[in-house]
Amino acid sequence: MRALRKFGSLLAACIAAAAALAQPAAAADLRNDPLIRDALNRANFEPGGKYHLFGSRGTVAERTGQMTISPTVTQQIGNLQIRQATIFSNPGYIVRFSGHGHEVHAPFDNSASRSASVKQGSVLDGFTMYQMSWDGYEHHPADGYDGPQGGGYPAPQGARDIYAYVVKGKAQSIKLNPTDTRSTEQRFADRFGNIPKNFSDRANEANKKMFDRNPNLDRWGNAMEFINGVAAGAVNPFIGAGEALGVNDAVQGVGFGIDLATMAAISPMSAEAAMSTVGGLGRLAEAEKGIGNAVRDWTAENPNAAETVEAALNAAAAAKAAKLAKTGTGKAAVSEDFADNIETRTYSSTPQVIANGVINGKSFKDVNQSAKIGSPNTPTLIADRVNSKIQSDGKPRPNATIADSHAEIGVIQKAYDSGKTQGASMTMTVSGKDVCGYCKGDIAAAAQKSGLKSLTIKATDYETGKTTNYFWQPGMKSIKEQK
Repeated sequence: MRALRKFGSLLAACIAAAAALAQPAAAADLRNDPLIRDALNRANFEPGGKYHLFGSRGTVAERTGQMTISPTVTQQIGNLQIRQATIFSNPGYIVRFSGHGHEVHAPFDNSASRSASVKQGSVLDGFTMYQMSWDGYEHHPADGYDGPQGGGYPAPQGARDIYAYVVKGKAQSIKLNPTDTRSTEQRFADRFGNIPKNFSDRANEANKKMFDRNPNLDRWGNAMEFINGVAAGAVNPFIGAGEALGVNDAVQGVGFGIDLATMAAISPMSAEAAMSTVGGLGRLAEAEKGIGNAVRDWTAENPNAAETVEAALNAAAAAKAAKLAKTGTGKAAVSEDFADNIETRTYSSTPQVIANGVINGKSFKDVNQSAKIGSPNTPTLIADRVNSKIQSDGKPRPNATIADSHAEIGVIQKAYDSGKTQGASMTMTVSGKDVCGYCKGDIAAAAQKSGLKSLTIKATDYETGKTTNYFWQPGMKSIKEQK
């Protein structure tokens, strides 16, 4: 009983915390977050700024380029709201000064790089984070001196230094965003007020499954639907009893407690570790969404098979219940630790696309991005190309990082990281889907940058059953189909 009371106290605390957070948060744009706005302040890269990489001998006279961040992608997983955006900026400026004649003039070029990771926030208010790296270039031109002309230099255009930066990174935020914000009074009112109607609705639905012919199903499908109707009618009283006891509230309270614990676990993490964790949660949400959409599509396209699967599951559940009743197992003693009797579920995503590249007998494999749970957010060979396109039109694209790369790009990246691509020929097979429109150009760019001398791809689409052969050679902007 002590363990059960302990669980009850924990549950009450979770529900109270959820209620304290009041209304669910709107999906705010990361571009308006104070931390991100400060990070993208171009003054940071100018003389005296915290991200400036060089000295200065004058004042900023002209500015070029812009600070940009992609539109925010918002995801909801349980009671957690995750927001992510890509940073790609190219600020530049010209510093002008005086008293710099040809006698002291000497053209030069410098370059430097730095990176930073910042996290800010709290468990209840949420965390905002960013990772950013920037490369800086300093150029003192041959004509960057004050007149008169001399020293063998071009005609003077005034003493000046020219600076350019390339800034890349990612911004994220995560916060508690409860999906149920009813007051305690409203919870009780809804719980008891809806029991009769819910019971009646479930009974009517079960009756329809048992006795109304479904025109969308064949004879076998209607027979399976009858079995499912019997099962639904049998469990209806137990569902009603669960509603009266507040089982749904308990489940929601446990779910909020888990999400609250996730926020507490993120709190002491470094910015890098926190962003990796949040990125993994985001990919998990995408995987679950993809699986759910696939199941819904399959159910819509195969109604008879769907009813058969449901009937089989109902029959299996009934058989398990009968077995447990005979053996006297399946119900934890009240004195046992409640936590030991909660089923643990592990979520994963089955790969939809598998690519396998071979160079001189060595194989390199990768999968589609939704199956890369836990992959790093490190840049790919073609990150600059992808981010440049994102900057140009503001549309999110794959293949900028290892985590969001498609399988074909991942294979080339792995081969390159292993030092096997320079001057080599690769043969690749792609199973599951044909090469997408994004990848046809990105594969060519990755192959070029990796140093491959040739690439052939055999792609098989399981939905259409079609196999397409592609080839690439240095200088090609896109892979081409072999006719």
